[in-house]
Amino acid sequence: MKKRLYIYTAFIVFFSHVNSYFNESLLLFLISSVSLLLVCFLVIGRTITHIIEKHDNLVAESLKENAKRKEEFFTNASHELKTPLCAIKGFNELTALQNKDEALNKFINGITRETNRMMDLILDMLNLSEIENTTEIVKSPVYISPIVKEVRNAIAPEIEKKSINFIFKGNARVTCNKKHLYEIVKNLVENAVRYTNENGKVIVKVERIEAKAKLIVKDNGIGISLNEHSKIFERFYRVEKSRQTELGGTGLGLSIVKHICALYNWELVLKSELGIGTEITIYF
Repeated sequence: MKKRLYIYTAFIVFFSHVNSYFNESLLLFLISSVSLLLVCFLVIGRTITHIIEKHDNLVAESLKENAKRKEEFFTNASHELKTPLCAIKGFNELTALQNKDEALNKFINGITRETNRMMDLILDMLNLSEIENTTEIVKSPVYISPIVKEVRNAIAPEIEKKSINFIFKGNARVTCNKKHLYEIVKNLVENAVRYTNENGKVIVKVERIEAKAKLIVKDNGIGISLNEHSKIFERFYRVEKSRQTELGGTGLGLSIVKHICALYNWELVLKSELGIGTEITIYF
């Protein structure tokens, strides 16, 4: 406002000086010309602004459409792959039951392992697509403790195989969709067990801070280097790419966790140091 006042003042002072040197008709001509120029500048400015806004809207719509097509392809491809994989898995299981040749067991087990891995990948892809396209959430009060126990029982063979000391304590209630909470607990706990060495330790704690709950999943496994902290929540990103087949997993688990947290505006905090371990905390 002050800037405009200065301009107007300077304008008046200028023409008051001009008036002493030029006659009145010339002064009126100059004022008209300057006024016309100012109007032209305003019209041109508004036109340019309108063009820029229109361009930005078109770009935004194009990006939105591309994202939609990408998600549709993602979902359709997952469904199309699921059908033949189910057939392969069924035939392989039938072959395993009828097989009497020990030499073939190695190949049958390999097919079983890889088809199971691909099925897990497809299911995670479908889960992620469903989460990303969620518009309405059916919520209810859900206790965390029973879900942690369910996940622990599901991966008990892996915990026992690696002689991991699994510690769980605490409980709290969260208002959410039970399936979403299960996916978070499942992916965090599975990752902690997967990337913890033999005779290691995995701690799962549930705490309540005033009216909010907090879930902590901590391990003393391989850890994550600082320059990878911002990448591990990306799709298909793996910390140890060289051990991808050995460690298993789909590379989508933490991405699913991140998207669910974003859906509820839950805070997701990562603390990790290479060779020391990882701690992931979610504030509900």
